[in-house]
Amino acid sequence: MLVPVRSDDEDARLESDIQQRLMARAAKRGCLVRKLTSPAHRGFPDVLIIRDSVVLFIEVKRTIGKRTHLQRLEHLALTKAGANITVTFGLYEAFAVLDKWFP
Repeated sequence: MLVPVRSDDEDARLESDIQQRLMARAAKRGCLVRKLTSPAHRGFPDVLIIRDSVVLFIEVKRTIGKRTHLQRLEHLALTKAGANITVTFGLYEAFAVLDKWFP
C-alpha cells in the first residue's frame, strides 16, 4: 500500500472535499457508497461503504478536526449494535482506511 506523504495543504481540505474524494475512490473499487445525513440523529457518520457483505460507516474529519459529543455518543451506540465504524482525520487517512477495508 502506497500512502502519499502529507502535504502542507492537507489541513486546509474541507470535510466535504475529503468525503467526495473518498466516495469516488470507493465507487471505483466497486463499492456501494452513500453520503449519509440524518437530521433526527445528529452525530450520525458521514459515509456508508458496502462491498462483499462488508459494511463500514466512516466519520470524515479534517486533519485538525475533532468529534463532537453527539458524534461520540452516536458512534458508541452504533458500535454497541455491532456496526463497523471508524473516524478518519484527513484525506490520506481516509484513503488508508479504504485500502484496509476494501483493497
